[in-house]
Amino acid sequence: MTVPALTDDPAWPYVECFRDGVEVPDPLRCHVSGSIPPWLAGRLYRTGPGIFDIDAPKGPVSFRHWFDGIGITHLFTIQTGGNVTYRNAITAKSRLNSIKENGIAAMTFGPVSDPCQRLYKKYFSTFQHVEQQAGFAVTIDPRFVVPGSDSPICTIRTDSNLIQVVDADTLKPVESYGTTYGVLHPELANGVVSPAHPEFDPVSNSLMNVVVVPGQAPQYIVFESQQDLKKASTKILAMFNDPHVAYQHSFSSTQRYVIVQLWPMSYGWKGMKIATSSCFTDAMEWDASRAARFVVIDRIEQQVVAEYAGPAEYCFHTVNAFEDEDGDIIMDFLMCKSGEAIHAFEVPLLRNGATDIQEVQKLRDLIYAKFTRMKLKGLEGVKARYAARGGVGGTVANDAPVAEVVLENPLSMELPSINPSWRHKQEYRFVYSVSTLKSDMHSHLLFDSLVKLDIKTQTHLSWWKVGHSPSEPIFVANPDSNGQEDDGVILSVVLDGTLAKSYLLILDARTMKEVATADIGHSIPYGLHGSFI
Repeated sequence: MTVPALTDDPAWPYVECFRDGVEVPDPLRCHVSGSIPPWLAGRLYRTGPGIFDIDAPKGPVSFRHWFDGIGITHLFTIQTGGNVTYRNAITAKSRLNSIKENGIAAMTFGPVSDPCQRLYKKYFSTFQHVEQQAGFAVTIDPRFVVPGSDSPICTIRTDSNLIQVVDADTLKPVESYGTTYGVLHPELANGVVSPAHPEFDPVSNSLMNVVVVPGQAPQYIVFESQQDLKKASTKILAMFNDPHVAYQHSFSSTQRYVIVQLWPMSYGWKGMKIATSSCFTDAMEWDASRAARFVVIDRIEQQVVAEYAGPAEYCFHTVNAFEDEDGDIIMDFLMCKSGEAIHAFEVPLLRNGATDIQEVQKLRDLIYAKFTRMKLKGLEGVKARYAARGGVGGTVANDAPVAEVVLENPLSMELPSINPSWRHKQEYRFVYSVSTLKSDMHSHLLFDSLVKLDIKTQTHLSWWKVGHSPSEPIFVANPDSNGQEDDGVILSVVLDGTLAKSYLLILDARTMKEVATADIGHSIPYGLHGSFI
């Protein structure tokens, strides 16, 4: 059985999401329809891969994995009075120019159609083309505070220990300020990989993350950085070892703890395979027979205090975590059955879909993620036993307790967002995400809807239109709210594939009903993550 031809498929216009983008250096006035709430004013930053095919001297270089596309960062400015402007910039310009000049794509995430890549070892190309290090586009933080700085800086991150700085207004790269987390603390300079998603504590105004140093005994370094300009400082919370360098995209935190989840997707040869492989995915190894390891770090005691075993599954995005009335840790994830989901995001498939219905379903099953709540039960007792035996390093202990799954919802969810003021709160209730609610109507792998999950009632609301593809929802709270968690709006950049145009969608976060749109006038590439200030 085959799926409909693209021209007969209501989702065929989604291919526009993966066309090469163009720069819009000057603010462009958007056409606004509907009524933007008078309190909504600020900046929505978005970043993501934007250019996939590059002409080079010895032939075209084509990125096959979505995450490898040359980064383009977008800025929507919502002004008081309801006017909206849009601009963007290629924030990986040094990477783009280097590939155009040398025909070599160094440090790729997935495979590349590159005539020179067959001639050079990855190790050689990486270290001979250091200008390509500033060129990734996964998450963006427009208010990153470095000790000694006069003002926050706008930074872009990926799943490595690299930070790229861009101008917060023009979005142009600040080429001289490509750096690592060593800018926060010297202990962090040697780490190679790091989750693209740090954790943030809105009460203490601090950022937390992990860097990993590969080697014979791979070392994980967990740190916390105060993000207040007047008292900016960084402390090492804990260091621990594990035989594997896990591929981590995110992790969890509560008011008291950091929980590092080491899923059984890791870089081979204790992380050293990164240096000799043709790409990062080539260095990754999925081991379904190995339990995950959950390492619990006490933010006050600044040490590892417990560990649990987890399922042999994978999570790209954590949602939230908190401590319950018993002092146990509750963690919410969007769980995939296999870490091999990372291989599904190939540009040809995302552009054209698959032609065989069995292949389509296989890929959809691979990337399917569902809301899953786990509990680290009996934490105080586990901490006491862990301390009594002097801790356990290097692997999951044979008698380690297992994280208990206490809730699952079958709704397809990815790229989650919550009200940031409800982070770490036990009473938080609502999760927003993209979904594939209408996948039976099309042959594409791309997300086709936005959903709001009520954790308490296990019900959901949704927004969707045929041929329209929404991106990650961003929750913006109503500053005049009476304290209700869902009093605010959802912002999402959507492609109207039928018209080949993108627009900013504004939904009422309570009802998921459309309140306004801001039409850009042309299509822009499908992005990954964003931030509103």
